[in-house]
Amino acid sequence: MTTTTKPKAKAKPEPGEPVSELSGEEMFEDLNGFEEIAIARAFGTEITTLAETKPLTMLRALAFAHKRRGGATDADAKKAAMELSIKAVQEYFTEEPDEVMPEDPASAVGKDDELPD
Repeated sequence: MTTTTKPKAKAKPEPGEPVSELSGEEMFEDLNGFEEIAIARAFGTEITTLAETKPLTMLRALAFAHKRRGGATDADAKKAAMELSIKAVQEYFTEEPDEVMPEDPASAVGKDDELPD
């Protein structure tokens, strides 16, 4: 008899902490064709259409794909994504790092990088 061991589950993130180590943009860019098809079946439209017309639903679709990567079935992944509160789905992915804009001293990153006169 062969026994299989499940990988240890990650500790549940604290409220307000992202679940995914990827940003939403990184997850979007990392989708493969099978995930795109699964999203279209589960959400009734293509991920690119969701990105243009329903950004919150797009985040849910990305959470759905992330859950599938973790081993959830399509049905369980969709249920989990749909059960997320608006706040939770907005915090699901890691935030994009600030863009370095030294030419714009008003930006958070560029404020200390003012060019000398």
